[in-house]
Amino acid sequence: MVTNEGLSDYRMYVSARDYGNNLDVSWYLTCEPGFFKRSFSGLLTKGASDKALSFALDLFKQQDLRAYVTVVHHCLLKAVELLMTGLGQDASKIERKSRGFLGVS
Repeated sequence: MVTNEGLSDYRMYVSARDYGNNLDVSWYLTCEPGFFKRSFSGLLTKGASDKALSFALDLFKQQDLRAYVTVVHHCLLKAVELLMTGLGQDASKIERKSRGFLGVS
């Protein structure tokens, strides 16, 4: 788990698992707001979960979140590249793109 004090509601989980002859390495960003924020968000959006957290991040926090996720993404890619190079494997076969609303590449 990777955390950031400035974005305490957001956590990134990094995982790696054996997948046959391949290694599956991935990360997930989650939002785990506290009880007060969750209740306040539910009241403001009347339970519309697709809009529930859109008010919580201003432009600067969105930029911080995007930068935080991008740094972790690139560090993870570099670690996997170093591992593959050490094992004598071709690191150019790594899928480098991510999916999601942050547009990390």
